[in-house]
Amino acid sequence: MARLVYMLCCVGWATLFMLSAASSNATNTTTTTTTHLFSPAVVDVTSTTGLVRTIGRGVKGGSPVLVVEHPWEDSFFFYHSVVVVDQVIWLYYASWTRSGAYVCLAQSTDGGDTFTKPNLGVVQFNGTSENNIVLKLSANTSGLVTLGAVFIDEHTVDPNARFKMTAEHPGNVGMDIWISPDGLHWRLEYPEALPAWFADTQPVVFWDESAGEYFAYGRLHAGTAPGTGTPRRCPAGPASMRQVGYSKSINANLANWTPVKEIFGFADQPDCVDVYNNAAVQADNSYFLIPSEYRHFDPKVSHASSAGNDGILDVRLAVSSDGETFEYVSSDTFIDRGIGAIDPDAVGSDWHFHGEWDSGILFAVRGFAETNSTLVLFYWGTQATHGDYPTIFNYPQATSGIGKLTFRKHGWFSFDTTGAATGVLVTTAIAVPPQPSSATQLVVRLNVLSSVRGVVRLALLDPVTNVSIAGYDINSSIPLVAQNCLSAPLKWTPMDLQQPHSLGPMVKLRFEATYSKLFSFELDWIARPF
Repeated sequence: MARLVYMLCCVGWATLFMLSAASSNATNTTTTTTTHLFSPAVVDVTSTTGLVRTIGRGVKGGSPVLVVEHPWEDSFFFYHSVVVVDQVIWLYYASWTRSGAYVCLAQSTDGGDTFTKPNLGVVQFNGTSENNIVLKLSANTSGLVTLGAVFIDEHTVDPNARFKMTAEHPGNVGMDIWISPDGLHWRLEYPEALPAWFADTQPVVFWDESAGEYFAYGRLHAGTAPGTGTPRRCPAGPASMRQVGYSKSINANLANWTPVKEIFGFADQPDCVDVYNNAAVQADNSYFLIPSEYRHFDPKVSHASSAGNDGILDVRLAVSSDGETFEYVSSDTFIDRGIGAIDPDAVGSDWHFHGEWDSGILFAVRGFAETNSTLVLFYWGTQATHGDYPTIFNYPQATSGIGKLTFRKHGWFSFDTTGAATGVLVTTAIAVPPQPSSATQLVVRLNVLSSVRGVVRLALLDPVTNVSIAGYDINSSIPLVAQNCLSAPLKWTPMDLQQPHSLGPMVKLRFEATYSKLFSFELDWIARPF
């Protein structure tokens, strides 16, 4: 009975937590909490056994949520970006047309299920500004100019620069940074802020509060494996293979940057596969790259308009605790290509995949949105191959669009138990939040998915001795049984309000679990039981 009551309390607390996030009239007394994903710096790998880090599996929405429909949208092009403005998702998408490259805006008020394309009256197209274009990046098709990403700069005090956008400088000679007061009217403020090729494949910039600097991620056009000088190329294919480069602003100045360095690239790729872009984001205590991996076709078998640079792409996920040192979450893909096949004898505009609309190449849309219970990402997909892109609008039979992916909240990845054995996950030292005078009990809220067989217990360890702290040991832990909860509270007996055992400023957490997936946790103090 005690366990059943505790399960019901978990559901009730999760509901209260969601309501309190949306209502200023909520009455529960808690401190401000920090969400901890199980990023590399959080997990003590030497003491963790019986769990496997597993990539999150998003649910595709089926049909695209955004498709080509207007004259200024001959084709969507590779790189797109989302931000959230007053609970509305703003999706900036790149359109590549016979008359040039444009950045357009679509908006969603229902969490990304549907989008509208507002009539903005900002940029002229064919003699009228009745469209949703916010910026024209190039005037013709002679030189491909691509959108990077848009971000809302929480650091700036300049109201005219709240929105910022990265883009390729014409001629691919560097990365430009545009600024805007409202996300609609843009001005080029920092031309060629970073060098040539960096902006070729979706440069991303954002403010990092912990470092007090802007971070930038872009392309390194490299033909050698990092640190070796050994040429890396695809036989009969391109001699120069892509890597992800990184730079950091100097004194928070967007005009001054550290030299670009390679941070992610040829770690485990087979021949003819490289990392195309980065789609970098920061989420809670973690940083993610969401790159597409590019499998190059042999030019002798490709019938694309650009057979020498043809292939297919799917999407992976890499994680970091500092924004510089990344590792793949797992060997699995993060976003799978749709089911389809290509006719090896097809020529001309018939050279594309047949099947699902996203069976050719995929790119993650940079950015994400969150609700009380979900993580929402978007991606661009098409039936076309990479070699079709210079004139992708000449492949009208190849469908394309922007699709939606839905995960559980904080569902980037999880640590999963294997089989019936108890898995043990031990964290590194975690700061205990300050205890307010009105609070009397420490809780750890766990985002967890357990089967009906699953049980999770928790002990707090002294970070120096690695010994359980009295009163917070495994035997005193009240087990979570068969939970699927975003904020399941882990507590210890006795159940009184005054915990008699003192805690230092730092603790380690030791989770013991069966038949469970662990996503994230928070430490908090409460004033009453729940």
